[in-house]
Amino acid sequence: MKKKAVWMIALVLLFTLAACGAAEDPQRNESGTEETGVSSSQASREESGRHVKMTIGSQEIQILLSDTPAADSLYEMLPLELEFSDYNQTEKIAYPPDELDTEGENFGVEPSVGDVCLYEPWGDVCIFYEDFSYSEDLVYLGKVESGMEALAAQNGDFAARIEPDEEQE
Repeated sequence: MKKKAVWMIALVLLFTLAACGAAEDPQRNESGTEETGVSSSQASREESGRHVKMTIGSQEIQILLSDTPAADSLYEMLPLELEFSDYNQTEKIAYPPDELDTEGENFGVEPSVGDVCLYEPWGDVCIFYEDFSYSEDLVYLGKVESGMEALAAQNGDFAARIEPDEEQE
């Protein structure tokens, strides 16, 4: 009798673990294409784009903007002086003077360290210095290529100049 009970428990555990390991079903977005909720650091992000530099005092941060409508509209505003502040001990945020074009954009990002995004409901540009959970309201704009530690070390509000990086183009 004990052997039978042990086998039943083992069988239940086996099925439970197998169910936990099953792959998630991809969801479909409004255009009918599959969404898998991939993080921005995966291969789904384009490697092409435009290089910009962000200057905070004497420190430079190199950023590669994606080749997307929202990133293009940010690039067209450059050069910019923006006032950044810390948000949620996760990201630095600033508000560009005009709204970014999000027509045709892919919404939804699971940001990782160095990701530059637009938080569409508020219209702010955010640069993540900590990983964060997936949000349908984020639009991927680009990635910090170097200088992330200088950005993360900023305490309180700070001014930054963002401009095309002529040396990288």
